[in-house]
Amino acid sequence: MADAKILQVTAESLAAGGRAVAGAEGKVIFVPGLAPGDRALIEITRTHASYSEARVKALFKAGPHRVEPGCGHF
Repeated sequence: MADAKILQVTAESLAAGGRAVAGAEGKVIFVPGLAPGDRALIEITRTHASYSEARVKALFKAGPHRVEPGCGHF
């Protein structure tokens, strides 16, 4: 993605399906792999009229709701 937008966000909550909800630049951003309270660097992968989708590039600080997975698949 040549013109990828990179942002630093804090996950606010979880949406249906388990994606984290963050906000930046007046839009809601859905990010899989984050937990509420996590601070991360994200890359926008898709942009829609009222929301965006992103992926985690780096986790800066784990939030209080992050736990180690009990299974090696995660």
